[in-house]
Amino acid sequence: MTALNKISEQIHDEREAEKQKQNDEVVDKLKRLKETWINHQAVVNSCIRNICMKHAVEYSDKVPFKGEPDNTIKICDEYIVFDAKSTAGDDATNFLS
Repeated sequence: MTALNKISEQIHDEREAEKQKQNDEVVDKLKRLKETWINHQAVVNSCIRNICMKHAVEYSDKVPFKGEPDNTIKICDEYIVFDAKSTAGDDATNFLS
């Protein structure tokens, strides 16, 4: 009986360890996706700023309206907002890294 209890406990522990490993992998994947998105936003921001400097277009760090868009430029007293949203899916291959 003791041997059966020990085997049962061992199987239970192995399953719990496997579940924990799977959970850790999911968390790591989500962290990597978040980092990819943050890096993508930084690259896009840098590109837009460089284009604005090259063509003497006003880049607005602070906007006079509600919200905090990712990137805003001002042309002819009009604000153009670039505010991307992250994809809902897991495929982040379309982002620059």
